[in-house]
Amino acid sequence: IFKGAVLILVFSQIGFYFWHDSIMALAVMLLVFFTGFNYLEASLPSLISKLATNNTKGTALGVYASSQFIGTFTGGLIGGIIHEHFGLPMVFIFGGIMALVWFMVTLLPTNQI
Repeated sequence: IFKGAVLILVFSQIGFYFWHDSIMALAVMLLVFFTGFNYLEASLPSLISKLATNNTKGTALGVYASSQFIGTFTGGLIGGIIHEHFGLPMVFIFGGIMALVWFMVTLLPTNQI
């Protein structure tokens, strides 16, 4: 399900790229995007909590939360720069590429990450 949720993010970015000028299509793509996003938003902290040992659980969750905020800032910054210089469709291409890279990482065996 985790890999499927990441793949949903890839497909939503592709949909945003092709149909970003239609209100109805945007509504559908937002539903698709937030389906994957909300699953990941709830399951990632749980996954980290399960994988961390009792001695490192607090540190692992703290690093996760900090990384989440840094990622939000960085993604917004890069998205704004891409939008300013290349336009809205390129923001969706960049988001799709990043989601695809994430999906490819999920295909690696867990001991290689």
